[in-house]
Amino acid sequence: LDDDNDPLGGRSVLEVGAEFRARVTESFGIVPFIEGGNVYARSEPEDISLLWAAGLGFRYYTAVGPLRFDVAVPLDKRDNVDDDFQFYISLGQAF
Repeated sequence: LDDDNDPLGGRSVLEVGAEFRARVTESFGIVPFIEGGNVYARSEPEDISLLWAAGLGFRYYTAVGPLRFDVAVPLDKRDNVDDDFQFYISLGQAF
């Protein structure tokens, strides 16, 4: 992060995530998830300290793929850096 707490990028990244996809009906599904990650200035991570977030996603299954609506919250929120929550809307399957 720079002096204004804006992201600068990095030379390596470490990420892990898990989700459970469940269809509620033929057209709708629900997806609870948890993810952790961090970016490092060096080409190899200095440590394995990850920042964690959890969320819940909703799926509407269409002929071209699922319409996804996810909301996530940081579990270890950094003051003046992280938002309280974020929304994600997309079309297609995430892998």
